[in-house]
Amino acid sequence: MAIGLTHNIRDDVVRYVRESIPSVGHVVLALPSGGSSSSAVRDGAHAEELASQLSQYLRSKGIGLKAENRVHVFLAAPNGFVFCFGRKMLSLPYWTLYEYDFGSGTVGAYSPSITNYGRR
Repeated sequence: MAIGLTHNIRDDVVRYVRESIPSVGHVVLALPSGGSSSSAVRDGAHAEELASQLSQYLRSKGIGLKAENRVHVFLAAPNGFVFCFGRKMLSLPYWTLYEYDFGSGTVGAYSPSITNYGRR
C-alpha cells in the first residue's frame, strides 16, 4: 500500500516492490481526491477519518488478514495521520512498515522498519 498524502510515491514504491519484494501481488495506491500536497490533511479529525477509511477498505478486501497477503505500507503523510493509521493497523495482524532514506538520494531507497507477524 502506497499512501501518498503529501507526495505521490507511486512510481518509487512500484520500483522498490518489483526489485525487492516481487511476491507482492498488487499495489494499492491511496491518494487524496484533491491530489497530494502538504495541505491534504486538514486537522486531527480529518487524519482520523482518512485512517479509518483506509483501514476499513483493507479489511473489506481481506488484505492483511492472512500471512500470505501481508500489507506492505509505504507512507508520505503527516505524523498525525501516521499515528492514527498505526492505531487502525493493530486490527490487521500481518503488515510491514517501510522507511524511506531521504539522505541517500536514491530512487526506491526503502527499508523495512517495523513488522507485525500476527497475534500469538
